[in-house]
Amino acid sequence: MKKVLIIEDEENLQKLYQLKIEMADFEVECANNGIEGYNKSINFKPDLILLDLMMPKQNGFDTLEQLKKNNKTKNIPVIILSNLGHENDIEMVMELGAKEHLVKSQIELDELVNKVKLYTSK
Repeated sequence: MKKVLIIEDEENLQKLYQLKIEMADFEVECANNGIEGYNKSINFKPDLILLDLMMPKQNGFDTLEQLKKNNKTKNIPVIILSNLGHENDIEMVMELGAKEHLVKSQIELDELVNKVKLYTSK
């Protein structure tokens, strides 16, 4: 079973994403901030990470940079799932190594699951 790590501080969204992705036959772990997410990524060894940008303790930009610098996590595909949709933010996360940037308010849950399937099948 493929594994997905969701790093998201909004509990309701986190549970919604988790439920929808688990229904598509994925094992899912969640983290509430960037520090917890980074630590879980090393132990859980996910096939894909969904990462929010605005979080307490450590934001998604710093977490993404940390993930891509670590040999154990640098090859895990990361999809940014954020309400930040400014061009500068998108450029920055793509330069840091994200596979895609999705705006939470503009993506349907089924579309999100299709993205998860796409990046975990590679």
